[in-house]
Amino acid sequence: MSRPAIATLGCFGCQTAILRAVLGRNLAVLPRRLQLPPALVSSQRRAQSTLEKRDDVPDTLLDDAPKAGATDEDQGATEKPWFLDIEPPRHARSLFAQKIPKAPQDAPSLLDPMIKYVYQDMGLDDLALFDLRQLDPPASLGPNLIMLFGTARSERHLHICSGRFARWLRRTFGVDASADGLIGAGELKTKLRRIRKKAKLLGNNSMIIPQGDNGLSTGWVCVKFTTSADKRHESTDFDEHGRMTGFGAGAVTGTRVVIQCMTEARRTELDLEGLWEGVLGRSIERRKKIEGFSPNYETDIQPLDNKDVFRHKQGHYKPQWNPRASSQIKTKQLQLSGACISQEMLEKLIAAVLRVESSLPETASQRLALLDQLLLTGHERGLSIWSTDMLVKLISMVVASPAYGPELQRTQKNLELLLVETMTSPLEQDQVFCLLEVYAMRRDWDRFWHTFHSPVRFQQDRWPALYEFAFSALAATGDARLCADALRWLLPEMLNEPRPMPLSTPLYSCLKACILAADPMAEDLLHNPPDTHGVRLSESRRLQRREFVRVLGEVEVLRRQWLDQEARSKL
Repeated sequence: MSRPAIATLGCFGCQTAILRAVLGRNLAVLPRRLQLPPALVSSQRRAQSTLEKRDDVPDTLLDDAPKAGATDEDQGATEKPWFLDIEPPRHARSLFAQKIPKAPQDAPSLLDPMIKYVYQDMGLDDLALFDLRQLDPPASLGPNLIMLFGTARSERHLHICSGRFARWLRRTFGVDASADGLIGAGELKTKLRRIRKKAKLLGNNSMIIPQGDNGLSTGWVCVKFTTSADKRHESTDFDEHGRMTGFGAGAVTGTRVVIQCMTEARRTELDLEGLWEGVLGRSIERRKKIEGFSPNYETDIQPLDNKDVFRHKQGHYKPQWNPRASSQIKTKQLQLSGACISQEMLEKLIAAVLRVESSLPETASQRLALLDQLLLTGHERGLSIWSTDMLVKLISMVVASPAYGPELQRTQKNLELLLVETMTSPLEQDQVFCLLEVYAMRRDWDRFWHTFHSPVRFQQDRWPALYEFAFSALAATGDARLCADALRWLLPEMLNEPRPMPLSTPLYSCLKACILAADPMAEDLLHNPPDTHGVRLSESRRLQRREFVRVLGEVEVLRRQWLDQEARSKL
């Protein structure tokens, strides 16, 4: 046989055609692939790509196999390839359920369906609602502001859902919503065409490095609208004489609703929630100060949604009395009126702010805020704010404040550093006594002795009244250990002054009181020494060498010498 004939007989298709021509079309065609039940087919298709014959397949399946399809065309139409048998994806349920914010009280009726649409249809996550209708002054976006934040999954999702949302608002509620930052289909085509043109002009220039995203990715779309059906119109104002006093857009009515749609990265970068929380907190603080309340941001931001936040439980308003209210009102009047104030008046206002008693806890921040306002007002009026005398008074009032704590301690430290930097001459006596008094009241002995030595740092002698004040402050504590430690170095310094220190009656009384505070039995042991007969030698010597008994004896001798000198000088 020739080679073409052998090739023809070797082809399966040619053999089938010859057999059909000879035997007829009723010839049963053997299937190329064995038809099995769906369960067996699906399990074997996942395991292997080609079908292998198994010994446990019953013969009935082989007998019924030709009946599944008579022709190749019918078999190919009914058979589904294994690689198209794909199961739908199964996503794990989220452990954290999203919470949909509720519309605040007296909000527009469209707010609830709008929030539901934003969450369900738009697919925005991490919704946050801010009720800013009571901001004073109102925000730049408009009065009666309600703001909603949401996170989109991607840039594409952001622009598609924002455009659909704006159209849904127009179609459903008939409001004219505008979307800032939204890139439409026509604008996108224009920008892409410009980018292609620019890339064509640049060519292969390696010196030009493309930067930025060419305005194609914003990550932030702001959809805003007003619920009022009335449109703003131009208006003109006239006075009682019929003369025009102004013109412009009419008053805005209704509620301003703003939806901030952002990607997750953009939302984290901008942190608009933190910005508006700060604005809302400052607004609450101003309102509370005017009413005489103590602002608490953690509990007051949410109640702003309620119109009855400043009402009494019984239904009528009772303002809480606050001793700082008069200072707040006077400060506000001074700032608004621009009236001239004297240095004495400024100091009285500062003293009223810092030293007034209050039943409210943690008032240091409010006191410091008022102090800043007063100092700024005094500086604008040309008063002496950073002089040595003013700094000393500020330090004394801060330390003596009933709200003294960590915040006022930081303020005290800053004022003391400023005093050291600006002080070019020694402090006067009344300034030193002012600081010593408040330091002794707070038992801050490090600062007390630092101020006590301030004249020496300027090569000046200490005056007797300074020692008198120090001994009296130590004796007032009643602390024997503190008085003993101070007397061991303070009394020698007093006796070694360049000019002899006169032991006048006030100084002698304070010194004696300090010695008796260190050793209450010193005076009795000095004037009435115990009988040492029958007492051990060590105990007798201990009584004779008792430290402050000897110190008191020396002071008594110095006192008599000074009195003799005074008596001789009068003769």
